[in-house]
Amino acid sequence: MKLIKSQGTGNDFIIIDETKDLIPAKYTRSFIAERLCDRDKGIGADGILYVSHSDKADAKMRIFNADGSEAPMCGNGLRCFSRYVMDELGVDVIQVETMEVIYKVRCVPTFDQYVNGYEIMLNNVVFHGKTDFIKGYESEFNGPYEFDFVTITNFHAVTLNGIEPPSDETLKAYGVFANEAKQYFENGVNVNFGTILAEDKLYVRTYERGVGITKSCGTGMTSTVTTYALKHDRMFKWIEVYNDGGKIKCYIEPNGNHYNARFVGNATHEFEAEVDLEELLESSEIRIQPNIFLEEAQLFEAFYNKTRQEIAKLNYDLEA
Repeated sequence: MKLIKSQGTGNDFIIIDETKDLIPAKYTRSFIAERLCDRDKGIGADGILYVSHSDKADAKMRIFNADGSEAPMCGNGLRCFSRYVMDELGVDVIQVETMEVIYKVRCVPTFDQYVNGYEIMLNNVVFHGKTDFIKGYESEFNGPYEFDFVTITNFHAVTLNGIEPPSDETLKAYGVFANEAKQYFENGVNVNFGTILAEDKLYVRTYERGVGITKSCGTGMTSTVTTYALKHDRMFKWIEVYNDGGKIKCYIEPNGNHYNARFVGNATHEFEAEVDLEELLESSEIRIQPNIFLEEAQLFEAFYNKTRQEIAKLNYDLEA
């Protein structure tokens, strides 16, 4: 079986193509995700993307987080998944079936001089604002921050501030607290802190349900841009979103009682490895012999360094 490690702005995934290799019946997808995604005892990743056949689209994506839970949607994961499927099919536009929605994804070679972009078209962004279903909990959850709520299949809490991105300690405190409140967030919630660096330039950090602190979260960044666009009258504008793993661009427009979003970012393959999955999972220590995509790594590093330089030009110090 071939495993491919891929990342979108630092949010990393292992891709397993079930259309080519069958998973042994004795293992669940959840178990495989927990075992392989473990950063101490496994390969290490935020989740596993399973490629399967679809009767409705070019392919079907199932994503399992590092804790073994299945997620209905993941923006960064969908880009990595789509890049893999496009390469396999030799096309630059595909339709992908997810748990609840079919999404269109296309390759955008003009995204950046160093890396191709992959654009996802979302037509199911719902802005809830300060909704009634968290009354009684909102005061506990907010503390010094004000949160709005957005749904893109999965559920997001968003706060915008002009101070600075939160520390790991703050991000984890809010993320863990929110995800332990099952009476309000039965299926968990992604907690996003957005910092306004300049007009149409944001920095977003996310505590992701089932993952923890992550370098980036695609739907989290889109939820944050939706909130920003509504509060600052920036619909129909391309917004640049920086994060701990690089940068994406996002565009929001109204569509009836919800919003459409387009967001573009990298999908960079890190390595591939041929493995005997059963032997790998039964080993006390997981070891692989990866074929590293060195040129892609170098190009992404150049892209990442460019994003840090852009932030510096805004006279913004992330270490402050």
